[in-house]
Amino acid sequence: MKGGLKAGGNLSTLIVSKSGDVLNDESYSSRVSFHAGSYIQAHLNEHLLWQIELLFSNKGYKKEVEGETTNVSLNYLNWPVLLVYRPVKVVEFEFGPEFGYMISGEEILNSFDFGIDFGARFNISPKLNAGLRYSYGLPFKMQLEGTSAESYDINYQNSVLQLYLGFNLINDSASK
Repeated sequence: MKGGLKAGGNLSTLIVSKSGDVLNDESYSSRVSFHAGSYIQAHLNEHLLWQIELLFSNKGYKKEVEGETTNVSLNYLNWPVLLVYRPVKVVEFEFGPEFGYMISGEEILNSFDFGIDFGARFNISPKLNAGLRYSYGLPFKMQLEGTSAESYDINYQNSVLQLYLGFNLINDSASK
């Protein structure tokens, strides 16, 4: 079993599926932000492990409307639940669902978020690791009641690329 702390950068955006003429004057682009949290990992067998994380993740996007750019910040608590494949001690591949709850952000977006994560981690030493992960959010409907676009069916999804460093505070596998 091992566990510790991790933190890193996010490159996030909002993918919007438009319907009709609404939102035609808006464009969405990527935004750089951060994430931080903790993880715990345990063996299922020699090469398979499970990992659970609790992360604060600042996601969001840049929105441009009629030449004006706005940085939109979306703050989430995320719980990735991952299956990890470790072919050799220094490399791990991870895959699994990520559940999220937006604690602050835009009212037109759902509080609940769900995505599929996949990535790779490199165990630099028994204490230090680094990784790259992509989280592909599943589509949700925008909540447009009370807005001029309420009659439209507009979906969105989060898209986040993460680069991180992790520090193992617990590492029972290092002595084996």
